[in-house]
Amino acid sequence: MKNLDRTIDYWFYLEIYTYVSINEKVILLYNTLDGSHIEVKNLLIIDLVKNIYNPINGGVILLSGNMLQNNVIYLFITKVLSFYMGDVIEVSLSFSKPTQILPLLNLLSNFKKSGNIDDNIIENKVMMYVSDISLIIDSKIFDANFFNLLLNFSMLIPSTIKFNLLLNDFINNNNIVELITFTEKIHFTNKNIFIRYSSVCSNVIMGYEMKYNVLIDFPLKRKFFKHALYILNDKKIDFKMIFLIASISDYKEAIELVKQFDIEKYEIKPIFNKSNIDFFKQNIYMSRSDIFNDVISIREIFAHQVLNTNDFGKLTIKTNGNVYANIHFHPLGNIKTHNIQEIIYTELNEGNSWLRIRSQAPCNNCIYQWLCPSPSDYEIAIGKPNLCHIHS
Repeated sequence: MKNLDRTIDYWFYLEIYTYVSINEKVILLYNTLDGSHIEVKNLLIIDLVKNIYNPINGGVILLSGNMLQNNVIYLFITKVLSFYMGDVIEVSLSFSKPTQILPLLNLLSNFKKSGNIDDNIIENKVMMYVSDISLIIDSKIFDANFFNLLLNFSMLIPSTIKFNLLLNDFINNNNIVELITFTEKIHFTNKNIFIRYSSVCSNVIMGYEMKYNVLIDFPLKRKFFKHALYILNDKKIDFKMIFLIASISDYKEAIELVKQFDIEKYEIKPIFNKSNIDFFKQNIYMSRSDIFNDVISIREIFAHQVLNTNDFGKLTIKTNGNVYANIHFHPLGNIKTHNIQEIIYTELNEGNSWLRIRSQAPCNNCIYQWLCPSPSDYEIAIGKPNLCHIHS
């Protein structure tokens, strides 16, 4: 770190990897390389940093010796330098004022809701952002032509996306063959099946060349759990168990099962059941320290400002043909009457999922607004835009 001479003039700038968030009362500087951060509640410092981002200054401001005589400014600049968030250049050693390339937010700027998205953009660019297709088998009996419609609907989607097959508690045996035939025909290479442990049985497992995700809810029926585990191990299926927990006791039981049965791949996923809000407040709601637990890249911060990183690129299809960007919202169309381009066009212009960001109160006036993860299904289920202890 440079030693500042408080009697000379410097050019001062912030590094391009330093993210800055400002509201009326506080300023946050965040180093997206290592997660270090500075918060200052001082109008003088707020104005100083705002000047850096004034277009006429080109990302660099004059830091005079007179300014450095002010202890508030001096201590702030010293801290910025110690955290490698910015740097200074002696004015006397430079031929002219340097310039700094400021990071610009242009990620998917063409896809903001504008009402006039060009069809060529939809077909040629947005198609590559489809990342997940999920098929929910939510009916015991479904139209035999459904799978042919789905095959045709998905042909324009890249084969590298993730395809998820979500099975309900009971699948009619007459449809099992159709399911197996469909999964073999569909051109996606990353295929996943999600199935409840109580539904795992030999005739469902056989024939699938998919990655298995077994859903475990509570209270646990141990007889079915052990039977499912036996079948998965006996057939040498590569599987992951997803424990759906609604309480601390569920969590403890899940961990005991992992240890007792030596389960290598598993995930703990909280679920909201309308009566466990205290569990969520104590264990899921974010605190200020939670926000800074992991290093957040500048790319992630920019992404949070324009799209929902939980939902963007994901489509869900039900066996009645309805297509959703998120099943908590209205369907975007139906594979019987709409093609994939029309579905995406509708979501980008009229939908509530892919571009759902933290743009409403209280998040829109919070300095951590874009450091927080995108809104999730938890916010929808609980009916609250922010699940945090900062703005309760």
